Order: sequence, then structure tokens, then C-alpha cells
Amino acid sequence: MRHCKATIKGQRGAVLIMALLLVMVLTILGVSAMQGGVMEERMAGNAHDHHMAFQSAESGLRDATAWIDTLSARPKPDSTASKGIYEIGVLGDNLLHYTFDWVTMGRAYGTGTGNHPNDFSYHSAAPLYVVEETAFVVDSLDPDSLALGKGVYYYTVSSIGHGGSTTSEAVARTVWEKRYN
Repeated sequence: MRHCKATIKGQRGAVLIMALLLVMVLTILGVSAMQGGVMEERMAGNAHDHHMAFQSAESGLRDATAWIDTLSARPKPDSTASKGIYEIGVLGDNLLHYTFDWVTMGRAYGTGTGNHPNDFSYHSAAPLYVVEETAFVVDSLDPDSLALGKGVYYYTVSSIGHGGSTTSEAVARTVWEKRYN
């Protein structure tokens, strides 16, 4: 018994200090792993929001091209798109700049097609689109075909979509062709 007492008296707490250091290192590793997990969760949320915005912009393109396909006669394009189509050169590359006013110059999703903007209730806003006449290719070079407008009209269709947050936007663009005769 005496021998045990002497051994206990001679201990100075080295094991306790080593155990505390080990617990501290494990705590630091655990906290940094949790912070990494939170960052990955934010990145996944942002990616999801961006995908929602892109899919919304794609829906806007589909809605606009469906509207163009329903037209039986060519609407006369003008600089204000009073008939839904801008004339050549009005929009240009302005759509790609953040200064473009989509709300004023764009058409609302469902205009002319009957699609419901309520389908975008999880988005911060329904998609908007603009249509600009880009080119006309006449069927033949005879004057009658040109005078009657027989040929293919090309339209540049652009759409903006929003994700779940107001800061997530995506712009999609396509060229659509339409023959009216």
C-alpha cells in the first residue's frame, strides 16, 4: 500500500494536460468541419437558386416562341414593340447590360399564350421576354415575292428569369424563325 501512495504523490498531471490538449485539437477540427459544411450548404443553395433562374429564363423563351408560332400574320415591328416585336437594331446588345429595363420593355410571361405566371410562385418574379426582328430572307429574288413578304423572318428572343432570391437572375437568348405564308 505504501508503494501506491508514493506513486500517486509523485504524479504531476502530465496525462491531464495531454488529454486537454487532445480535446482542444479535436474541438478545433470539429468547428472547422462544421464551418466547411455550412459553406458547402450555402454554395449548394446558391447553385439551386441559379438553376431556378436559368430554368425560368428558358420558360420565358418557350413562352415567347409559342406566342410567335400562334401569329397568323406578321405584326409590324416598331421601336416601342406596340405589337410585341421590336424592329431591327432597337435592342442590340443592351439586353446583356444591367441597365436594361426589363420591366418596362419586356413582355410578361403568358402574354398571348395563356400560360400562367402563378407557376413561378417559388421564384422572386415571373420571367419576362423581348422579341426583336433580326432578319428576313426572301424565298426568291422576283419582285413579287419581295413585295408580298414571302420568305422566312428571323427573331431574336431574349428572356430573363429569376430564382428564389431577387439577386439571382439569368438571361437566355435564342433565334427563332417564322414563315407567315
